[in-house]
Amino acid sequence: MKNGDGFLLVYSLISQSSFTSIPSMIESISAARAYPQFPFMLVGTKSDLEDQREVTPQEGEALAHQYHTYALEVSAKSKKDVDEIFHTLLRMIVGRMAGINQGGCSLL
Repeated sequence: MKNGDGFLLVYSLISQSSFTSIPSMIESISAARAYPQFPFMLVGTKSDLEDQREVTPQEGEALAHQYHTYALEVSAKSKKDVDEIFHTLLRMIVGRMAGINQGGCSLL
């Protein structure tokens, strides 16, 4: 957690308790890092199990909005949006690094 460039915080859409643990995960990662700001996104899994859903899309979006990040629902079974989570996180990491590297100082 201390050295990660970006994080996928994963919860199950069929488990409300996994979703409610996300804020404590964010706090743990933030506490372990020298800089509390870090790229991460919320990933709800098992979107193919709609009839067992306990976490609504609105809940995921609201939490993402609260933390100024993205939320995406995926299904490993149907492969829905699995690639997209990695592409999105990578764009966030590259964007953050580009912003850091635009400063006026550099160490060689």
